[in-house]
Amino acid sequence: QEEQEDQDQEEQQACLRRSCLRQVPDRILKNSSLTYVCLEGNHIPSVPSSVFACWPKLQWLDLRNNHITMLPAEIGSHRCLEMLLLEGNPIPGLPP
Repeated sequence: QEEQEDQDQEEQQACLRRSCLRQVPDRILKNSSLTYVCLEGNHIPSVPSSVFACWPKLQWLDLRNNHITMLPAEIGSHRCLEMLLLEGNPIPGLPP
């Protein structure tokens, strides 16, 4: 049972910190059970609007220290998102 819990937890979390990414990888976009995603310290310039539809259970999203200049408007209507970390990005403002 512990192994199953560990596997479930792995399927719910994705940490790709400092991985030289230039976009959100398709392989994690396809995982709809993610609740925690860390993409801190990459070279991502934008977040696709599909992210929030792809991750309906997402509670924590760490996008610190990327090159993000704007966020999709859909972020404001995500029901589960509790924590959004954006420090170190050149974002002039949040969507309405």
